[in-house]
Amino acid sequence: MNENWKVAIGAVLAGGLLAVAGIAPPPAAAVVDGERVAARDAPWAVAMGHMYRGRWAHACSATAIGPRRLLTARHCVDEDSMWKTIVATQTDDPGRAPGRRVKVARVWVPTLEGLFKANRAIHSDLAVVETAQELGVPALPLVAAGFVGAPEEPVWAYGFGNTDPEEEGQVGPSLLRRAAMLLYTRAQCAESDFGYVPTALCAHRVEGPGGGILASGDSGGGLVRQGAGGFELLGVNSTGSRGLIGSSASGFASVPALHAFVTAPERGIEVPFPVGRALLKGEARVGEHVRCEARWSVPVRQVRVRWTATRRGARDLYSSSGPAPWKVPASVKGRRLTCAVSGMLTRDMYYGSQTDPSRAVEVKR
Repeated sequence: MNENWKVAIGAVLAGGLLAVAGIAPPPAAAVVDGERVAARDAPWAVAMGHMYRGRWAHACSATAIGPRRLLTARHCVDEDSMWKTIVATQTDDPGRAPGRRVKVARVWVPTLEGLFKANRAIHSDLAVVETAQELGVPALPLVAAGFVGAPEEPVWAYGFGNTDPEEEGQVGPSLLRRAAMLLYTRAQCAESDFGYVPTALCAHRVEGPGGGILASGDSGGGLVRQGAGGFELLGVNSTGSRGLIGSSASGFASVPALHAFVTAPERGIEVPFPVGRALLKGEARVGEHVRCEARWSVPVRQVRVRWTATRRGARDLYSSSGPAPWKVPASVKGRRLTCAVSGMLTRDMYYGSQTDPSRAVEVKR
């Protein structure tokens, strides 16, 4: 983690890349300082990612808060591939030491509003994720609701962020590290871009060994304090600031402020997952109308269909909004036709999932 990295509040750290279009990834200097952490010393720290061509592709960090539940950042779960996410536990290097891997089963967020609006990126920026099997690691206790940290209280941010100074974005090894920080007061936090947000916490790096701030890929990891009985989860890694204290401020979603949702996420909004693959309905002939149907774990509000016509490795892509039938064009005659459906909770196509493609059928004249 490096002080030279200053990132706008609207540019959050999901997936190792900044999530707002038009804002470049952090420079190569934006790497983790802090210190390496062994999995045995922070067994509740877990990684979230995907397997791509047999290799681990890191997305976000998270913290185990129950046998099958973990806490991460809301901006880490807004893409349509979330339902295919794998959670890696019992590892401090998921790319080389796989540890235990389990699939995601359900996701809840406290709100859908404001994530991509100016100066709103940190608003309620946490999500509860439920896995298909038990995580197999101890849960980290939560800080109590209403807790207010002392000014300059020592805290530590854990994450599997980028650690390769020669590369940009999240392309280096995803190694578990922690950054020593000190809490800002509410008045100090008010000097940052996110200081007015009631669900946010601010902290700055400790000068000297172990000090650092957030880097790409740390999103969703835990901000931890030392309680009377041991470590407690105080917040969730969210973003940085360009305010008056922007060179040192890191922003976190506050667990005490969102305690009711974290402990009972069913009060929030469940992200829809697909139930089975897409189904292509109708006769695939030129000039005929076909439909692409899908089912979801919870109702969706916005639907987009992607049609793919393939022949000898070449692919043509078509898309349509809503469930209306699609008229098969003459240009896809003789090709193998499939469809997939994205079902989302927002008009701008966030918070939802895309089905696996339908079975391929040959388009006839």
